[in-house]
Order: sequence, then C-alpha cells, then structure tokens
Amino acid sequence: KELIQFISIARGSLAELETQTLIAWHRRYLSDETYQMLNQEIDHISRLLTRWRQSLQQTMTQMRGKEHHASRFT
Repeated sequence: KELIQFISIARGSLAELETQTLIAWHRRYLSDETYQMLNQEIDHISRLLTRWRQSLQQTMTQMRGKEHHASRFT
C-alpha cells in the first residue's frame, strides 16, 4: 500500500515537471526540440509508473483473494 502511495506521489511530481517544462517552453527557455524530447520522456515515465501501480494493485487484489480463500478453511 505504501509503495502504491509513493507511485501516486511520483506521478504528481511528474505532472509538476510537465507543467514547469511547458512554462519554460512558452517563455522560450527551451527549444522546440528539447521540449518535445522532455515531453516524450515525461510521457514514457508516466506510462511506466501507471503500469507499475496497476500491477501492484492487481497483485494486492490477488493476495487478498488468496487470504480470504485460505481463511475459509481454517
């Protein structure tokens, strides 16, 4: 559960980075090329975090199901 919370916090931080990157691009601190590259990296990391969270949630759900099933026989 704590790891899932950590991943959610990481995704929030990534969203902040995405906003700051957009602001920097609008103010012309970043070239179009650099902005596109950073945006692609942010998107990739976001997808990785989402898949990791989903995998952990699925594993936790399966573990709860096994615990429930085992408790019925004790």
